Amino acid sequence: MALPASLYSSENLTVNARDARRIIASEIKYVRKITGITWTNYETNTEIAKELNIAPVLGKIQDYRKNWVQNVNGMPRKKLPRIIKNYRPKDRRNQG
Repeated sequence: MALPASLYSSENLTVNARDARRIIASEIKYVRKITGITWTNYETNTEIAKELNIAPVLGKIQDYRKNWVQNVNGMPRKKLPRIIKNYRPKDRRNQG
């Protein structure tokens, strides 16, 4: 349930370092809550991920974005998503 929610519209999401840390933190918080492992158990996040064989959400987001780009590149040139992907503004916007 959490993975589809985190992947929703991630194909056009810009993930900076702060966002990446927040995504990782929310993933680990969710996994710890489900498994019942608390911080007082003194298990690291990497140990938990290895034990449960969990792929990181950031990796899935990157794969999702790659698949989306390949899909858009395979579209005909007149399709709107491909036009928007390759759009570069010519002029500056007015102030205000």
